[in-house]
Amino acid sequence: ICGTGDMMIPPARLEGYSTPTLMISGSQDRIFPPAILEDVSKFIPGAQLHGIPQAGHSPYFETPDEFNRVVGEFVGKHGVI
Repeated sequence: ICGTGDMMIPPARLEGYSTPTLMISGSQDRIFPPAILEDVSKFIPGAQLHGIPQAGHSPYFETPDEFNRVVGEFVGKHGVI
């Protein structure tokens, strides 16, 4: 089972999932530690996981330049913009 608390999603429900998914993990995140996101990303077809060593739970705030670069590259790669 993926997720925590009330947000449990059985991995079988993710089979055939085709939405491009980017997971950004701060290595110092205590709420969703990198190991949890790494495990969850294995169940999401095509998911991309990017770790930010100097960030905690809020890399968009703590490391905005790297966060924006990673998101921009992901969005550009998938033709969303």
